[in-house]
Amino acid sequence: MSFRIIPVLTAAVPVLAGTIPGISPSAAPSTVAQAEIAHLLSYLAASDCRFFRNGKWYEPRDARDHLQDKYDYLRRKAMVGTAEDFIRFAATQSSVSGKPYRVKCGAGEPRQSAAWLTEELSRHRAASVR
Repeated sequence: MSFRIIPVLTAAVPVLAGTIPGISPSAAPSTVAQAEIAHLLSYLAASDCRFFRNGKWYEPRDARDHLQDKYDYLRRKAMVGTAEDFIRFAATQSSVSGKPYRVKCGAGEPRQSAAWLTEELSRHRAASVR
């Protein structure tokens, strides 16, 4: 099951972009940033982790589809230039409710999605240097 961004995001993101410090239009993501974001999305989809947003747990592929939709929207608006931007603006919290996203892997405790994805980004970058 895939979930699409509801129209509230379309109205909210441009308003937020002009009013919240740290959110401003940026250059298009570099090839490296696009590859890192693609890796994070694939990592999520292939994980055994469930994704919590707006009061409900979602399977990894559904979560990936949702974050892909958010990324595509933000990229069209030139609001994502780096993998960190992707995590901050698309994968940290709901654009509708403002509630944080969480990830639960196996029997582990739920974690903030931003920390989970940032750790994977660090591992991916370290492996890419070798």
